[in-house]
Amino acid sequence: MLPLICALFYAPLAFGGTTQQTASIIDALLFASFAGWLIGLLLFLRLPSLPGVFWGSIGVLLVIGGCAIANPGFVRVPGSWQLLPIQEEQWLIPSTVDQKTSLASMIHWGALLSAVVVVADLSSHRGVRWLLLKMVALSGLLVSLVGILQKAAESDAMLWATSEESGKVFFGAFRYHTNAAAFLAMSWPASAALWIRSFSTRGHPILRSLWFISFFFTWLGMFVNTSKIGHLVALGGVAILVVAFRKTFFQSSYTAVQKLLSAMVLLVMGVCAVYPAFSLISDRWAEAVTTGGSLSGRLNAYSACTEAIAEGGIWGYGPGTFSLIFPYFTGASMEALGGFWRHAHQDYLQFLIEWGWGGFVTVAVLVFGGVWIGCRIVRDAHQEGRKDISATIGLMALGSVLLIAAFDFPLQIPAIQLLFVVYLAGMWARGGGKEVAPYSATESEPQVA
Repeated sequence: MLPLICALFYAPLAFGGTTQQTASIIDALLFASFAGWLIGLLLFLRLPSLPGVFWGSIGVLLVIGGCAIANPGFVRVPGSWQLLPIQEEQWLIPSTVDQKTSLASMIHWGALLSAVVVVADLSSHRGVRWLLLKMVALSGLLVSLVGILQKAAESDAMLWATSEESGKVFFGAFRYHTNAAAFLAMSWPASAALWIRSFSTRGHPILRSLWFISFFFTWLGMFVNTSKIGHLVALGGVAILVVAFRKTFFQSSYTAVQKLLSAMVLLVMGVCAVYPAFSLISDRWAEAVTTGGSLSGRLNAYSACTEAIAEGGIWGYGPGTFSLIFPYFTGASMEALGGFWRHAHQDYLQFLIEWGWGGFVTVAVLVFGGVWIGCRIVRDAHQEGRKDISATIGLMALGSVLLIAAFDFPLQIPAIQLLFVVYLAGMWARGGGKEVAPYSATESEPQVA
């Protein structure tokens, strides 16, 4: 478990895990966590209790990736983007257009899937589930505070990088603002959950205040950041939070005057935090309204992606091969698109290109199976007259990043993938029919009347 926690803090401060070196360190930490988990199973002579669909989805993904690596259809010419066929295409068997690229991708996939298994098993204990939420909340707060200070100081470079390497839309150690927004969109719900939970667990008032501060500044960081989709997701997310837990928000022990004063203080703090970046934020929104911003380029890219999907067959072109395949389908749009496209800026299209419909459906079962379990938990809690905080918050976090993935590439970033794993595995942990520590209003899943 310790290596996993280290990865949760390391990844967002290491460029989101987007360099080869940082990604390798993250993978090593996740594999170390998996090895420790296996040793624990052997020492305690126990087996994990998780649904068969969960194991089946993971197994199918590993088989698809393994077959693709073992069955390369092309070889990449060194020093170029040219792909030479080395065997006749066999549509029944997954293959890849570049074995080396897919092997590297599957190592990372193996690390992520091993983390899903570890978290899903250990999160059957509520104490572990809430511990992981605390780690997510603290890592998000750290990233948000760094980003806010960068904007306040008008910094021209992100953490650990020069201004040339940073670009103009960095936040914290994320070079791309939408990735930072997606990370914060999955972090602030954890802080909100811990704050809301503190009302019913008799937590110390100081600790409750600290979780609220964490929630407020992590959420505020999404507005200091310049991502437009981040702003919309932050507004929608907090609106859902207020509606879902309205009795907690509006029936607290504070007087009306105290609430008004607190709101005024928070408003002033928010304005002071956003002000240094306001000009850049307003310019980006004005550009989006008047010219459409990057919409035209994205639509051209999406058109090329749909052509690639149509020719990719049931198994796609192989894990991690989007950047190798994309140039072959840009055609007349090449000049308009320009540059090198490592990602499709639409995670669903990119996944279909790399994994085909077979892999896409398998991942959909894994992801939406967990979402369905979460919805069922929230429904059952509602019927019992209570609020299940961790499931409600988990659905909010997963929904936020799945929405952003329809417009960008957050699910290609290891730091965001880790948070996705924590929330998704936490759902699956509660779908196996066994959960350590029964419900109690004073322990982990407090009743919110």
